[in-house]
Amino acid sequence: ISEQNSSQIIEKISKYEDEIGIVGSMVNDEKINCFPLIQDELMVISPVSYNFPEEVSINMLMEYNFIMREKNSDTRKAFHDTLCNKNMDLGSFNISCEVNSLDTVMQFVKDGIGISVVSGQICKDYVSWGLIRMSRIKEVEIKRNFYLAISSKRTLTPVAKAFFDFCRQRYKF
Repeated sequence: ISEQNSSQIIEKISKYEDEIGIVGSMVNDEKINCFPLIQDELMVISPVSYNFPEEVSINMLMEYNFIMREKNSDTRKAFHDTLCNKNMDLGSFNISCEVNSLDTVMQFVKDGIGISVVSGQICKDYVSWGLIRMSRIKEVEIKRNFYLAISSKRTLTPVAKAFFDFCRQRYKF
């Protein structure tokens, strides 16, 4: 199991380097089959010490150092697209760093380096453990789906097929 952004995952599946991936957007490529897993909402995460309320405004977010995912991240794209729909852009934010790992985002937020926007499903353990806070953005609802992606041209190995079958049963696709 490796953690990468969705475009890297799709590239590796297309090149037969990986068999299965979980991606944050539907892929329109005849070489890739996608199966819906869950719907999720992007949430603001912040250090506990910031004491953010349950809902925050986009303008409030601009007052803090922002930890951003890398350019090819579906999380970043979804947040960017939402800002564009509000006639805003990422240039309005105080982006202190770009990272390519969700774990790094969580650690940086936990350590007080800044805030970020991530999948609510991904961060719920950190929230339940009291390591970070999670807030909704008042003006918008940023929902997206996660998909299981496989090659349409490749037969899965027994281990990958077992995982695929587990997902099919669990997520009913």
